[in-house]
Amino acid sequence: MIIAAGVLCWRHIGGRPYILVIHRAAHDDYSFPKGKLDPGETVPETALRELYEETCLRTRLGPFLGEVHYDVNGKPKTVSYWTAHVTAEQVKQSSRRFTPNHEVDELLWLPFDEARRLLTYEFDRDLLDQLEQMLPALDRPTFNVGVLRHAKATSRAAWSGGEATRTLTERGQAQAKSLVGLLDCWAPYESILTSPWQRCASTIAPFLKAHSIRATPVDQLTEAAYTADPAATERLVSAAVSAARPLLICSHRPVLPAILSAVGSVLDEPARARLVACSSISPADLVIAQIAQTNDPEHPFELVTLATYTPYEASPSS
Repeated sequence: MIIAAGVLCWRHIGGRPYILVIHRAAHDDYSFPKGKLDPGETVPETALRELYEETCLRTRLGPFLGEVHYDVNGKPKTVSYWTAHVTAEQVKQSSRRFTPNHEVDELLWLPFDEARRLLTYEFDRDLLDQLEQMLPALDRPTFNVGVLRHAKATSRAAWSGGEATRTLTERGQAQAKSLVGLLDCWAPYESILTSPWQRCASTIAPFLKAHSIRATPVDQLTEAAYTADPAATERLVSAAVSAARPLLICSHRPVLPAILSAVGSVLDEPARARLVACSSISPADLVIAQIAQTNDPEHPFELVTLATYTPYEASPSS
């Protein structure tokens, strides 16, 4: 199985949506930036790395579009695609860095109709259709909310200290390091809230160090505080989401249903139910909810996409 990933980059020019199409010299085709998974990375990381390598464009991932399946020389291939809304400054930087080469020799920003006529493959046209259907939501202000379960921790039975000081295992430490690249796919986050207990603090420490930033320790995200006053935990999270700014929360398995329910409290009930259904995630898993603001005072927010991601693990499970 060949695993690959790509990105459909779009922006507005003169009030119209434009899409980035590349010409691949080696294949003499018109397509979207994409490429194969490298060892040691997750599929979202592949998408952004390949985007930069082919176009010199740096951005963060938007909503997930889906997967495309086809065969290459008799071998099955799966390509996962995300959207990305890019700014004029990001395009300017890309133009300065990009040099036509044997792999990609042309970058074209085209209106959707022109791109649809130029694209070589039917599945690319289908992806463009999917993106166009999402534009009414994506045209509104959107923000990401990430909910992270701490990495693999020493078992309660094997730990003689208090719950607040229980540490990560070697596997958990490796997961924490791998999370840096995965969390980067949706960074930056304007607010990072974490349980102050050691296993949560250690989980996000490599990411914080990589960006020279700090998280805000919040007692309401600990297991003990949640058990004592569940409503206080939900109020905290609901208020943070209502600020409509990119947000990352790191907490413990027993607290996750309340956190995800509180994220969903600003949405409709079906969306809230979908979020709560994501609460049974494994250590170091990341839930990303992409939320758009609306003009409806009764329902000011809308869930655009929801997905769960797992960091790359080099070592066997323990």
